[in-house]
Amino acid sequence: MEAATSSPLQDAHRRLPHRVHKPRGTFHAGVIETLRYPRVIAHFGWFYVIRKFQGMWLGMLWIPLRPALDLLARTLVFGGFLQVGTGDRPYLIFLTVGLASWMLFDRTAFWGFRGLQYHRKLLTRTQIPWLTSIVSAAIPAVVDALLYASVGIFVAIYFRITHGTSYFFFNKLTVVSVLGIALILLCGMTLSFWTAPLVRKIPDFRFVVRYLLSFWLFLTPVMYTPEKLPERWGPLFDFNPLTAPVEMVKYGLIGTGPPSGTSIATTLIALALAFPTGLIYLRRNERAVHERI
Repeated sequence: MEAATSSPLQDAHRRLPHRVHKPRGTFHAGVIETLRYPRVIAHFGWFYVIRKFQGMWLGMLWIPLRPALDLLARTLVFGGFLQVGTGDRPYLIFLTVGLASWMLFDRTAFWGFRGLQYHRKLLTRTQIPWLTSIVSAAIPAVVDALLYASVGIFVAIYFRITHGTSYFFFNKLTVVSVLGIALILLCGMTLSFWTAPLVRKIPDFRFVVRYLLSFWLFLTPVMYTPEKLPERWGPLFDFNPLTAPVEMVKYGLIGTGPPSGTSIATTLIALALAFPTGLIYLRRNERAVHERI
């Protein structure tokens, strides 16, 4: 007897003809066709979320434990031992906003390039475009960012009770944070456009990407403010495409300094060049795979 319920992927298999799919153009089966599969995008996204906790003894308890332990360790090292200054705001508040912003980028990029491996057969044999897997990576990224933000909410409540202020500001500048979040997600997807096909061809390349992301974290003002760095390192951070979005989030939520004009220009120029060319690169690799079948 057939099961009463079915997954979105099973529904997609029933609706679509079982034939080899050859994409017809860069945007036809990419951007436009992706909008036809919202349930598949949601399924892919929550698959990534659930996969992180499969086989763990503590299971779902890791949902609050992972961000809490990560924030505690970094706060002790950078805020305690290294005495990283963040103005008149507690370091834990500063770090929570910075790491939540970074998680949006890091998780989007990570699940974006791993998704083509996890759903390799499905994406090859059906009309579902590769772009659905990359777009769905935003779901686990947002979940992880919200987990870090939830720790920040509890910390803000504590400081509100003990210090009379939460150190968070919600006013017209909050719109700047929303723009920063959007830019961070776009940066993560753009990186996935370039890395996902490479990881699909060479699985070991994912380790290289992970090391690069780990190094990139320290080049981004997540755990410190750019003003605390030696002047000779200034250009290195101004020309980091992630500097402006992360600074925008912190500027709109906790009132740190605004990003420099150079860093904003760097982000916009990098996205204008890398996003469309990365999408074309992804589509060409997808077409090449289907043409070989």
